[in-house]
Amino acid sequence: MTSIYVVRHGEVVDNSVYYGRLEAELSEKGKETSKRVAASLAGKDISKVLTSSMPRAAYMAFLISESCKCPIDSCWRIDAKEYGEWAGKKKDEVKRKNYNDLEVKWLIHGAGGESYADVAERVAPLLEDLANSDQGNVVLVTHEGVMKVIYSILNLDRAGINKRFRYGDFFYVPDLAQRIEDLSK
Repeated sequence: MTSIYVVRHGEVVDNSVYYGRLEAELSEKGKETSKRVAASLAGKDISKVLTSSMPRAAYMAFLISESCKCPIDSCWRIDAKEYGEWAGKKKDEVKRKNYNDLEVKWLIHGAGGESYADVAERVAPLLEDLANSDQGNVVLVTHEGVMKVIYSILNLDRAGINKRFRYGDFFYVPDLAQRIEDLSK
């Protein structure tokens, strides 16, 4: 059986910007949050940490790996959403120009970027692979957009992309294979 903890990295210095795959420096609060999350997972019998390749996520993943004394691997499937032409722009600037309708939001993206549907296509095989394995408790350290997609997939509800995950937030799925099997009924 594999269970997963899906964790958002710590706060960045300027969180008013869509970074996507651009690098963003962690704030002091983000570093402290990373330490707090790592300490909270220390007694959870974590077998492995998978992390986005972005340093802001890898920082927390490293701390969790050290705290839980388990291996860490980078996983491109949980890398940040690619924002294309929106990368580096203020969120307010982009939001004024685009729709809030759920179906449009699921499919829309900046030129050269990924939609939530695109992210779901790269994340779903990872969830399937994890569900079909026996890896114990696995932590995925990722980004808000990817968390929204995982939450949407595991709840069969695209409205999950409207859910707000703060820095350092995480959710737990106790038996991934059973959850996926229940969804297919």
